[in-house]
Amino acid sequence: MSDRERFYLTTAIFYPSRQPALHSLFEAIGADAIVRHRRMMGFDTRFLTGMDEHSANVERAAIEQGVAPRALVDPWSENWRAAFDKFEISYDRFIRTTDPEILAPFSEHPLLAFSGGSKGVRAVVEDAGMTTMDEDSASKAFVRDDARVVPHNLFTSTKPLWAKGKSLAKGEPAPSSPFVFSDDVPSPSKKARSATVVFSGLATAEWRWSKGQWVRYLDGSPMTLESGDPITADNLVIQVVKTTESEFQDVAGYASPEVHTVGRGKAWVLRDGKLIVGRWERSDVGEFTTFLTRSGDEIALKPGSAFVELAPVGMFDAEISFG
Repeated sequence: MSDRERFYLTTAIFYPSRQPALHSLFEAIGADAIVRHRRMMGFDTRFLTGMDEHSANVERAAIEQGVAPRALVDPWSENWRAAFDKFEISYDRFIRTTDPEILAPFSEHPLLAFSGGSKGVRAVVEDAGMTTMDEDSASKAFVRDDARVVPHNLFTSTKPLWAKGKSLAKGEPAPSSPFVFSDDVPSPSKKARSATVVFSGLATAEWRWSKGQWVRYLDGSPMTLESGDPITADNLVIQVVKTTESEFQDVAGYASPEVHTVGRGKAWVLRDGKLIVGRWERSDVGEFTTFLTRSGDEIALKPGSAFVELAPVGMFDAEISFG
């Protein structure tokens, strides 16, 4: 993590149109001049601009043309980027309000496998520009277990998903790593042998340190893969996030939670049988989450696998404990 002073700058997220208007270019060029000056002064800068694609005008124009709103604004977005590039506006990220919040940092069109959702949720997924895979579009990557009750009988695995994803997302670069890794355990740390996150009376995540890995437990027994092997991770990250009621409801009529992953909050990292107390920070949807010690140093994970537990506060508060 850079120890230079930071400087963040964003233009307005402009109303959509086929081409940027002159006043929009004036604003972007002025912002570019400011951020270039800050870079010359040695600041660690982040310059954002973009297009606000949620408006009645977009919906009305899309209906008139008989296309989906996303199909209407996709070429507009490319026109704006081309115009900004022509004027050499040195933005770090061109924001679109259809961007998916969690997956945005990984690539322009991140890969998402999911089992389904309500019409509203599926519309958000389809409008986000992701490469999506579900039981219909990637049938060979999913399998139903007839011994289990629908819809809780749908299974998949990484290998067939990855194979199908590569065929769907041709030319997409490999995603960046969201973490930093090191063999050295960050300091300060203390010994830990278990971690428990109680989401509710019906949902508890428990992890125990065993034979050099963190093992996931359920009701006192290790959770297992289809092979019978336990579910394990080299690193366990617990991140406290704010939750609020979203506009969507589940089949029982209850509001689905919306998880806020931009901002900052408490965090704990467990690796090598040790617990590191810290915090998380994320300044923008296009940035990865950074995990820091209390003194502000970035927490490096052990090379290997990582599991992140999002512990909610707001709609309901998770209880977190360590042993």
